[in-house]
Amino acid sequence: MLLKTFQFKIGRKVKLLEMKRTTNKKKRKKLFIRKKKLLATKKTALKWFVFLFSISTIASLGTGYLYYQTLINLSSRDKQSILKGYSLLREFEQQIEISGNQSEEQIKTEENIRHLATKLASFGTVKASLLNSSEGQGRLNRYYNSLSQLGINTSQQVNSIYGNVELVTELLADAERAIKIERTVFSYYKVDENRLYK
Repeated sequence: MLLKTFQFKIGRKVKLLEMKRTTNKKKRKKLFIRKKKLLATKKTALKWFVFLFSISTIASLGTGYLYYQTLINLSSRDKQSILKGYSLLREFEQQIEISGNQSEEQIKTEENIRHLATKLASFGTVKASLLNSSEGQGRLNRYYNSLSQLGINTSQQVNSIYGNVELVTELLADAERAIKIERTVFSYYKVDENRLYK
């Protein structure tokens, strides 16, 4: 809008100069030079406008891209929480299976399960970073909540798990539900599960 107004004013001045007729050579030369300067000013203004418009477009696209990347990428705190949850879930499944098979001594197994259940229950205090998109926050909070519930349920039944096949099956099913929620988080944030093993 500003450029159009500026160009219109210059165009009007150029037309006024063209309308002036003079027989004096010096005056004609002065008019010609003024006209040339006005046209050069108009050209320069157009070049500056294009340059500044390009810069502002690139800057706004860059800002938009950074904002998008922030929304779809995990914060460092969420990365650590996911890694911790991932390893705790696998270890939890392993200890529950050991408890079901009675392949290790009861006291040691129950102590391991109690320790893991406490760590899983602590996910109740973890909330997804507000830098994530609302959908990403929802998925992460659902995941953290599933880990917390698994830990709370297990800690209430630690002494009844060893050798109890029915309870072991139930807890493994709960762990599998948490893993399914974990996979939705992985697919949303494009986390490569194979790299987590390393």
